[in-house]
Amino acid sequence: MIRDVDFDTSPIKPGEARMIDITADGEVQIEIWCYREPPNPGKFVVCGHLRMPRTGSGVLTPSPTHFQGAAVGRWRVDVTDISDGDTRSFKLDVVATSSSPTSAPAAGAGA
Repeated sequence: MIRDVDFDTSPIKPGEARMIDITADGEVQIEIWCYREPPNPGKFVVCGHLRMPRTGSGVLTPSPTHFQGAAVGRWRVDVTDISDGDTRSFKLDVVATSSSPTSAPAAGAGA
């Protein structure tokens, strides 16, 4: 069972790092789903995943490449305790910038 997830769901820019802190009973799977318009209105696609121990922290960063040219972008982050399937989902807007960084690490976004 997931005991606690500390994750800021305010809008995020491509290339901006965001911490996630998780406490769960078992190992945790994080799946990151990306939505961008254009070209895929209404369709989320998996754009990253990672595993973490039952208690830990990680850094998630939306890939500037993935969201380049998007008028609308969103992230859905699903956190699942692998031992029992308990899942929490978080949604964030990915806000466009006129000059997104291109050299930022993309941990979790395409991993």
